Amino acid sequence: MVSLSDGALHVRRGDTCSIHALGIIVRARFARNDNWTESKMLEDALGLFALDGREIERLPGSAADLGALLVELEARGIPVEHVHVSAPAVLD
Repeated sequence: MVSLSDGALHVRRGDTCSIHALGIIVRARFARNDNWTESKMLEDALGLFALDGREIERLPGSAADLGALLVELEARGIPVEHVHVSAPAVLD
């Protein structure tokens, strides 16, 4: 679950919660599985990066309220790169 409040991003995964100031995010990359008909080994995900290039957080594309985060990133002028990636198909 993803939520925004007081200039911070709150990410909850089960019993674990992490908080990141939105001000440290300088770019984002939304990777989408381009091979969805054959493989779901690779889940759509949004990666958030700091100035030093370190990935701060990787959020699944199915995360609740991810749309609100994308709107907030755009409002702050943070570029979101959209890339298509392809995982190998698993054949029976």
